[in-house]
Amino acid sequence: MEKKLAKLLDRIAEGIVYLDHDLNITYANIPFMKMMGITSNQGPGHPAGIIKPGDLVLVACNYVDSEDDVLMKKDLSCIGVDIRNIEKGDGILAVGALGAPAGSAAVKLARYMASDFIVDLTCGITKDKEASLQINEINNILTITVGQCRLEMRYQTHNAMMVILDKDTKEIVFYQDRGYTLRNESFGDIMRGKAWASKGQFYDPLSYKGKNFMDFFPDRKCLQAIRAVVNNEQDCVENIEVQVSLVYFLATVNSDGEDGVVLIFNDLTEVKQYQAILQENEKYEQAFSSIIGSSKLLQSTVKMAAKISQSKSTVLLLGESGTGKGVFAKAIHDNSSRSDKNFVSINMAAIPPALLESELFGYEAGSFTGASGKGKIGRFMSANGGTIFLDEIGDMNLELQAKILQVLQENRVYPVGSVSPIDIDVRIIAATHQNLEELVRTGKFRADLYYRLNVITLELAPLREHKEDIWNLVEYFLPIISKKVGKIVRQIDEDVKYIFYLYDWPGNVRELENVLESAVNMAESQTITLEDLPKRFLNFLGKRFQERSMLPLREASGQAEKESITAALELTKGNKAEAAKVLNIARTTFYNKLKKHSLIE
Repeated sequence: MEKKLAKLLDRIAEGIVYLDHDLNITYANIPFMKMMGITSNQGPGHPAGIIKPGDLVLVACNYVDSEDDVLMKKDLSCIGVDIRNIEKGDGILAVGALGAPAGSAAVKLARYMASDFIVDLTCGITKDKEASLQINEINNILTITVGQCRLEMRYQTHNAMMVILDKDTKEIVFYQDRGYTLRNESFGDIMRGKAWASKGQFYDPLSYKGKNFMDFFPDRKCLQAIRAVVNNEQDCVENIEVQVSLVYFLATVNSDGEDGVVLIFNDLTEVKQYQAILQENEKYEQAFSSIIGSSKLLQSTVKMAAKISQSKSTVLLLGESGTGKGVFAKAIHDNSSRSDKNFVSINMAAIPPALLESELFGYEAGSFTGASGKGKIGRFMSANGGTIFLDEIGDMNLELQAKILQVLQENRVYPVGSVSPIDIDVRIIAATHQNLEELVRTGKFRADLYYRLNVITLELAPLREHKEDIWNLVEYFLPIISKKVGKIVRQIDEDVKYIFYLYDWPGNVRELENVLESAVNMAESQTITLEDLPKRFLNFLGKRFQERSMLPLREASGQAEKESITAALELTKGNKAEAAKVLNIARTTFYNKLKKHSLIE
């Protein structure tokens, strides 16, 4: 009967464990042993042990320096990884020996800026044995294969996998197939000499009887509940939510009717991970909600900005004036781990050079004529712990460039009039519409600062390259502008739509907003017409428009309409359905206009 009951308990999803009065394990089912990492669902088992200098270590991690401390890049230096080029959020595959010099390890990085990726690393272990490692970001799988032994782990968010090979035999002496488990066998601890526990093979458990439960589950809340039941203070304690390492459980503690306890565990890890994903998605949606548009080009830029936001590295935003560099900088901050700290923005071109240094770094009391008697903290100090956005970075003089470089190199600022530096933790996002490489070539911008700023570059496309977003922007701006002006203007007519589509928008989104505001002020109805547009805007057709200036307005707009349709057909390579979408008109209307302008038989 006991054997039948044991087989039944092995088939349920919950982990079951019986403890005696001293909290030693007297029975545990297979689900519990899998949860605790006592046994494995794949690969060979291994005895208890400790790493030795020269042992080979294989690591696959999809996110370095996560908030959960799954794998910290400083720990990778223990196996000869040169960590200088590794950034938070990188995926990494590495094969190195314990105690090896920096740079000796074989390394392959999966940079966060890539979209969905699969990255592989293969190394020779012996003449007839290879080790291969893979991060599959598409299916969320980490894999390490040594010879004929393949170990695989699925993950939801952040995780890492580790295999250790004996330096002499090249046999597996340790591995993790659940990432950082309740066994508290973290990568850093093991690299620094902490002994690891034994692991069974293919659900074949090593001896657990007599082992103390708290060796596997060092959680205070759970221990308090167990003690309360053992001491007959309570018969049952239900729904204890506990976390050890990256594993979450919902536990219930019951009396076994004698002098021990029985614990029932439900693994909540996936539930918690999905909750984290939902929270991240909500944060992402809020952070990037101010970026308007649905074009593939814009959404690709947003996706890259979202990945960049998870890094600590300096960002350089490039793009013409009016492309939304400030909006993207704020979104990157709001989607980062620094979102609860200040976002400080400063336009380097808007402040006189004589005042810019004190504005950025602050000043000591009485440090110059007119200085406040209390001194002043600068923008960098205001942004401490958060993000500072240096807009129009190309307009700085060379002297101030040297001081910004010093901040990047030393992570400290010197207030004007002070000889004592102040340590800061600030992420820098810089932006410019200028060609910094050309400024470097002509000696107007420091090359060393350029390379420091150009760690991660995000280029923002001009509006003329994603004109299909114009309609989303119009729908977004009109209610805001109408409220500001105090008029009800709900839409633009079709003639204006065609003009908007033909225009190249050299001032980009900012110019579109300004044109709309001017037109709303002029509008005499709830619809903006050609007559409401500013003359400077209508002059965009240049000579062609001037040639039509003597034509009746309707005839002029008719020619613009024909040109707009022709341009849309060229853009969509003759696809009429897509051209209608580009022009934001119904397909039937589009076909009627094709006939009207003799563009279709």
